[in-house]
Amino acid sequence: MKSPSKTLALWALLIVMGVLFVQVYQKQASNVVRDFNYSKFVSAVNDEQVVTDSIVIHQATNEIEGILNEAGEKVYGGKKFRIPANTGDKTFEILTKKGITPNYQNDDSSFITSMFLNWLPLLLII
Repeated sequence: MKSPSKTLALWALLIVMGVLFVQVYQKQASNVVRDFNYSKFVSAVNDEQVVTDSIVIHQATNEIEGILNEAGEKVYGGKKFRIPANTGDKTFEILTKKGITPNYQNDDSSFITSMFLNWLPLLLII
């Protein structure tokens, strides 16, 4: 291949990769509940609209994430949620009353790990 055709092929590849990335991102974004908050979370738990083994409490960031079942997906317009919330004893009490045992994660996002993950694509390109 000559140099201009190599350049054109590279640009075509980059455009195709960009379009694929946007489509994947839009599909994931459509699954996320937009205006979900703690009071809606408590209502969803009380109405049994949450998948029982999907609740994860992130202690380092005080966030709760989980997945809604089909009934919750119809009510709130999405499947996944992640909210800043009280991750203390009161939330644990609310969840255990409904038979839900949350999974606790202590996220360790060190500077070196985040830098490696952020710069990894650039290193792979070079």
